[in-house]
Amino acid sequence: MWKTLSRLSALASGSNSEGGKLSFDRYVTGATFREVIEKANYRLEIMSGGQYQLMHKTEAYRKNAMKEVL
Repeated sequence: MWKTLSRLSALASGSNSEGGKLSFDRYVTGATFREVIEKANYRLEIMSGGQYQLMHKTEAYRKNAMKEVL
């Protein structure tokens, strides 16, 4: 029982096994955003004949970081 409660507490506070953090509210916001993109892409496919699609970028880059261009 305590193990389950501890795990739920860690999940709610944003701790994960990789040592990073993703708070519950950010998780819910991301899930909602993915749903909005899915619905928008359905409409955009009809409007553009499949030419355009919205994508959710999950990686964060620092503005001053060097980016490798291939």
